[in-house]
Amino acid sequence: MVTMRLPDEILFIISRLNSRGFKGFAVGGCVRDALRGIEPNDYDVATDAAPGDVLEAFGDCKTVETGLKHGTVTVVSGGRNVEVTSFRIDGEYRDNRHPSEVRFTKELNEDLSRRDFTVNAMAFSPEIGLVDLFDGERHLNEKIIKCVGNPDERFSEDGLRILRALRFSSALDFEIERETAHSIYKNRLLLQNISAERIYAELVKLLLGAGVGRVIKEFYDVFFVFAPEFEAVVKKGLLCHTAQTIDSLPSEKLPRLAAFLHCVGAGHGGDECERICGVLMNRLKTDNATRKNIQTLVRLCGEELRTDAAFLRRLISKTSVGTAKDLIKLKCSCLSALSDSEKELSEALKAGEMIDRLVSGGECLSMKDLAVSGADLIAAGMEEGERLGAVLKLLYDGVLDGKLQNDRDALIAEAVKQAAQKP
Repeated sequence: MVTMRLPDEILFIISRLNSRGFKGFAVGGCVRDALRGIEPNDYDVATDAAPGDVLEAFGDCKTVETGLKHGTVTVVSGGRNVEVTSFRIDGEYRDNRHPSEVRFTKELNEDLSRRDFTVNAMAFSPEIGLVDLFDGERHLNEKIIKCVGNPDERFSEDGLRILRALRFSSALDFEIERETAHSIYKNRLLLQNISAERIYAELVKLLLGAGVGRVIKEFYDVFFVFAPEFEAVVKKGLLCHTAQTIDSLPSEKLPRLAAFLHCVGAGHGGDECERICGVLMNRLKTDNATRKNIQTLVRLCGEELRTDAAFLRRLISKTSVGTAKDLIKLKCSCLSALSDSEKELSEALKAGEMIDRLVSGGECLSMKDLAVSGADLIAAGMEEGERLGAVLKLLYDGVLDGKLQNDRDALIAEAVKQAAQKP
């Protein structure tokens, strides 16, 4: 008998439901992850209790009516927010995304049969053990992503499941079962009915996966649906380069997203790269902070990267330490995917080592790191105003360029000298 160790907060919820004559099961991703030996990030509970019964059963706890229409109540247990959802049967999906109606049921098998993939369609309770109606455990062991039931029906119900299948294949590094894969190709245009925000969220998770390169190479035409610019990458024979570039990066959002967008843009030529990246980010409705960082990385990736300290101090001062390190990662990944770039790759690695030394050495890399402030200069006899700001900038530039030491007394002496000169 398969066993799972459930946290006390989840055991409390299931026990409370049982004490009221209802059934409660941990379901979905938490069961999948636990069977893989991974501690789940969160837990969902499914029950034969109606939403009203759930609210009544946990009347002494903090609850949130998350989605009563769809049977979900969030119960706060031991500081953990747990979604408790009634067993349900979905009605007709008229928009390839949401059911037109939801009916509650007392049967767990009816609830599990509406779920997307077999590895996500398992349930567990301490009393009954594992409920696995669709060979989810076997598919976990075989590292396969397979739809529950007919894949055409699953994807027509919710087109986002097409991208979710690719995301799980990438994140878990599982192969997609043949019939499911065929259905993905057949139904990929359903992604046209999905909001940009949903596509973007799944794309980011997909890009972070260990199997992202394989997924991109195997299902590249699915990406054409929401990123038609990607077709130029394939036509120019850059598909393997793109996959290898992303694969070689650490699993971090900004470098991998920047690599994907940069490769798509590069497929249209250097002059078009930034514009294409901007178009794609607008379509995906990326948040402003991410968009700004990606634009910076894509722009700098196409520029010369030098290894001298002055250049790198300037780079960090204009961006940030994090952005500079992400740029090195992006540069190295792009160069490592090329066969004739040993020299440039070596230079990029040297630049990365120099940045580490600058940071660990406590170098002046931003104005706040300067050993003097405006107040120090005023105390030394300078007057407030534009000239004070101009002198501070001269000092900062001198330190960045290595012409001045970041020493308080030396900088004040230089400031007095500059102040004595005519503006």
